[in-house]
Amino acid sequence: MIVRIDLGVVEFELRDLTTALVDKGLEDAVREAHRQAAVAALAQVEAARIGSRTCPECGETLTVAKTSKRTIGLLCGPVRVPVRTWGCGCGHTVRPLAGVLPKGRHSLALVERGLFLATMIGYQRSAETLSHLTAGEISHGTLQRLAKAEAARIDAPIAETTRELYVNGVQPDELAARDRSDTLVVAVHGGFVPDRATGYDFEAKCGVVYGLKAEVSKGRVELVDRVAYAGIETAEVFGQRMSAMAMEQGMLSAGRTILIGDGAGWIRRMAKDLFPDAVYVLDLYHLKHRIRQVFP
Repeated sequence: MIVRIDLGVVEFELRDLTTALVDKGLEDAVREAHRQAAVAALAQVEAARIGSRTCPECGETLTVAKTSKRTIGLLCGPVRVPVRTWGCGCGHTVRPLAGVLPKGRHSLALVERGLFLATMIGYQRSAETLSHLTAGEISHGTLQRLAKAEAARIDAPIAETTRELYVNGVQPDELAARDRSDTLVVAVHGGFVPDRATGYDFEAKCGVVYGLKAEVSKGRVELVDRVAYAGIETAEVFGQRMSAMAMEQGMLSAGRTILIGDGAGWIRRMAKDLFPDAVYVLDLYHLKHRIRQVFP
């Protein structure tokens, strides 16, 4: 369906004609128009979905049985949307907006921006930054819950690929085509993070796989095909998923695979058991550290 919304004319008053006031005034006016347009658009969607208001069960006319207000968080700020329940004498009811409104309290656009910020800064800072840059309101606790839910969805494909490989013996399809002149690099690391709930530390493991580099500018290169994985899990599970991901990135067809680590025992065991044909290399930082230990 096509929803047409007339935003009309954006008007606002200025006490002093300065660029800053014009910019801020336009931003506030557009956000208000955004809120009004969102409510109007959803009303159009509801009208289109209810159609001729004929009950599909008995053919009688549907009437509004109940109207409630639901607050939805948008980029322009929270809006109150009327949500109507339609029914008839036979007992059949329908809520046209049930499949349109988000399951949670925020639009997907707002959630995506919040989670994007959370990949770079903490949940509290993400919520504050999002509110500062937009009129969207979402708490840091909600962002954390959404991130946990999203993590399970992101984790599912590599988990299934690993299960197929190590349970059923089915190799993953290689997503990257390599040849014998290519070198695939697998870099892994682990770090301890304090757990506020228990007071103890847990180890978070992360890894990247790449094979192609492009020169961005003088002295700077970009890893073109880099993919990453991180998890809080046993070394065995992490190693299996890293090996499955490396296979997806063309490890079986590449001429050489280099595995870079910090010398930790679990990384050396992973290299031996799951990357037997790879060349294990101690990362530069820890290599320098070991040299200084031997030659102080």
